Amino acid sequence: MPPSTKVGSVSRARYEEIIAEDRKLIEVDTKSQFKIGDHALELFTDRRSS
Repeated sequence: MPPSTKVGSVSRARYEEIIAEDRKLIEVDTKSQFKIGDHALELFTDRRSS
């Protein structure tokens, strides 16, 4: 596909920029969810039973 081709209402180049940024946001969100889960486990794990 030539770079000047449109994807939806944006240029192919802008489409690639949007996708790259969205992938970074998803990565950050996923890492955040795991970190929050780790913190919850640390806060609420009954260490007396281990």
